[in-house]
Amino acid sequence: MDDIAADYQEAYMHIPTVWTGYPEGQTTVREYILPQLFEGHEPTPAIEWMLSEDTLTVGGYLCRQATATYRGVRWQVCYTEEIPSSAGPWRLRGLPGLIVEAKSEAHTFRLAKLQPTPTPITAPEQRPDVQRTDYAKMLRHKNRLFGNKQYPKNPLYYVNFQTDISHMEVIKRNDQQYLFANGYPLLTKAHVYQPLEKELTP
Repeated sequence: MDDIAADYQEAYMHIPTVWTGYPEGQTTVREYILPQLFEGHEPTPAIEWMLSEDTLTVGGYLCRQATATYRGVRWQVCYTEEIPSSAGPWRLRGLPGLIVEAKSEAHTFRLAKLQPTPTPITAPEQRPDVQRTDYAKMLRHKNRLFGNKQYPKNPLYYVNFQTDISHMEVIKRNDQQYLFANGYPLLTKAHVYQPLEKELTP
């Protein structure tokens, strides 16, 4: 999947970009919610995992299982101590090995491959168009828009095309057309919003 298709897939799943530990002890989340690019900050929350002795193999790695309810969503994950990292997909973290699979009622993340890269992870680019806010306010705004009963039928119900969109373009990839507005994916296909977080408390 190339970058254009990946951007679109992440937009449909409403997956933001997350920097854990930036600044120190904090988590920074950045997401485009038409017509603004938002950046929210909060102390990095702890996740209360329940560990299991059960083992299985995922992607060739010997894994153990763990479960947790994080902000109203129950997750079952597989992590491997063969990869010494406490990281995981999205905001899931804090286990004694890399999380290679995570499942909730609505979402599944699975490690496809590990690929060494010389590109360092850097702090968010400082941009004048970013709307910085408290993360709780950002999440409430997001859930209010996408959780509205109009959204599954018309994802653009809240958009004012005369004031919210300055430019649009269509990009073609492998017989697929992707619509971008203001440089970000424009979601026109009807779909149900499945939030990664339902509650503001850990």
